[in-house]
Parts: sequence; C-alpha cells; structure tokens
Amino acid sequence: MVSKFFKILFLLFLTSQFVQGQNLIPNSSFETRKNLFYSQRLFFLSKWNSPNKGLPWLISKEMNWFGRQEAFTGKNYVLIAYGNVKYGTVDYKLFGCIQAKLKAKLDSGQMYCIELQSSLADIYNYAVPNLQVGFSNQKIKQKESALAIKTDRLLQLKHHSLLLDDRMNWTRNCTYFVSNGSEKFIQIGFLNENTTMVKIPVNSDHKIQVGYFIDEVSLKKVNDSSSCICQSRLPNEPIVDSIESLLELTIQKPFNFKLNSIYFGIDSFGLSEVAKIEIVNLATFLNQNQNISIQVLGHTDSTGSQKHNIKLSEWRAQAVINELIEQGIQPNRLHLYIMESKHPMGDNSTKKGRELNRRVSFKVLP
Repeated sequence: MVSKFFKILFLLFLTSQFVQGQNLIPNSSFETRKNLFYSQRLFFLSKWNSPNKGLPWLISKEMNWFGRQEAFTGKNYVLIAYGNVKYGTVDYKLFGCIQAKLKAKLDSGQMYCIELQSSLADIYNYAVPNLQVGFSNQKIKQKESALAIKTDRLLQLKHHSLLLDDRMNWTRNCTYFVSNGSEKFIQIGFLNENTTMVKIPVNSDHKIQVGYFIDEVSLKKVNDSSSCICQSRLPNEPIVDSIESLLELTIQKPFNFKLNSIYFGIDSFGLSEVAKIEIVNLATFLNQNQNISIQVLGHTDSTGSQKHNIKLSEWRAQAVINELIEQGIQPNRLHLYIMESKHPMGDNSTKKGRELNRRVSFKVLP
C-alpha cells in the first residue's frame, strides 16, 4: 500500500515537471507546413497566420531574399516587417506580425515566460529597440495591414542590448507575465504605432524600413521572474567606466563593450573641454585597433518634444563624430544612432538623472 502511494506521488511529480517545461506554442520553430508545395507565403505554414495581412514571409536557407542568416533551429523561420510603404500613389504603414492559437489554456495567476530568437534582416535600413508580443481571447482578423493590432494584452520583449541590430547572430528576446486565464491566442511582431525606428548604415533602397527574422518561439510556466531574464550583458560585453581606461586594455581579438562618458548641457550639443579630452583618448584607442568600428549613440533627457529630442540626439552624436574625424578616424568606422530619450541612464524626474541622460554613448564592434 505504501509502495503504491509513493508511486502515485512520483507520477504526479513527473507530470508536474512535464507541464512546467511544456512549450505551449504550436509549430514553434516553423518546420511544419500544410503541404509539400513550398512557398514563402505564410498561408502554407501550419498553425500560424497573419492577423492583419501584414506580409510575413516563411523563410528557409534555400529561399532567403532578405539576408544571409540560417535558421536558429531546423530549416525554416519567419520574416516580419514594419514601416512606411508607398505603392503607386498610396502611402500606408505596414504592421508585420504573426498569430497562433496556444496549445492549452493558461492558468490564471500562474507566471509564464515568452521567449523567441530574432535577427535583423540584411536589406533593411533601420532597427528597433524591442519587438512586441500580444495576447487575446479571440482570434484577430483584420482586413488591412495598415492598421495596428488591437490585442487584449501587449508586452515588450527584452534583450541584452539597446537595439536589435545584430545581422550576423540570433538574439534571445523574452519577458514574463502573470496570466489572467483569458489568453488563448498569441501575436508576435509589430503590433502598435509606438515603435521607435533607429537608422543604421546599410546600402539598401528597400521600401520597407525594418524587417526581422523570427525563430524558436516558446511559452512556458516559470516559478519566478529570475527564470526569464534576457537583458543581462553578455560575458564578452563589459562596461568600461572611462574612455581613458580603454588604453589599458589589450585586445587579443575584436569584442563588444559599452561605454558612457560624454555629457552635455541643457538643450546643447556643444562639446566641453573635458569631453574633447575624452574624444582624443577614444581616437587613440581606435587608431590602435584598426579592425573595429564604433557606434555613436546620441541621447537626450525626457524634457522637450519627441521631434526636438530626435534632432538634438542626432546633433550630439554628430558633434562627437566630427571631433573624431578631426582626430584622423575614418568616417566609415563611425556610425551614428539616434536614441533620443528612450534609454535613460538616470531618473528623468531629478536634476542629476537628467544630467546623466544628456549624453553620447558608444558601442565598439568588430
């Protein structure tokens, strides 16, 4: 009798472990198609659809017109796009996204982790800080791609960097949430108009500004939020406290790091004498490491209009780039990014916090 009791307990334990680790996303790596005929239309992908005719594409290594990436797992992955599009005389905004029905009902009060892999497609001119995930109780079916998706719940996916700008590698995106028990359908991609696009250097005249490959989607139960963290820095991406400390580094091979060191006055893009000394040190570092290029990211505090902050962050980054060029750095190694007030270092409600946010930061890449 005791033996039978422990067997039941053991089976219950195994069942709970299986449910805990079960992926509730159907066809999560996009490998199953509806028939053997291959097409890049999402219509032929099993379990997935487009909620708004936003032109998602089914991609494989053999049929990829948008980049060089291989699938994260298996052979297939999906492309979603976002941006202002003009066909003929008609201008409209494209909201690319995909939708699927979850395998099972979510438990109310239970914490879940949503995770996926993304990679910026080669041909696009812009990147975004985050992709979005939505949940709804009913299947969404809109007739126009120009309309934002109205989900019951909207989440921003997190990752380890400021921008989803990696074209060579896959980036892990995730976030956690507590279910209210009503979520039956999931939507992934560009779901509303509050998407910030940052221009990045690429030789392309493509009509659509942003496009990402998506692969390996998962939705699983977790016990706490520590099991669903994506925004931590990579081991090879340390923070360097000052530009001067760069000169003490011995680089055996190219690596990534972030640096925040040059600050500005209120509504100003003029460089202080301290900033100019730092830029000289940065130029020395770049001259010692000819195999790397650098991103120059302009930031503002939250005061002022969005339109003004976009221009101000551009002027600040350009001021630093101009000074680096004066120090002999080739312009093709310096790439300007407009971040405006989207990534504060300090609290914008305080004077000290706003001072920290009026800055130019850097990311040095191979």
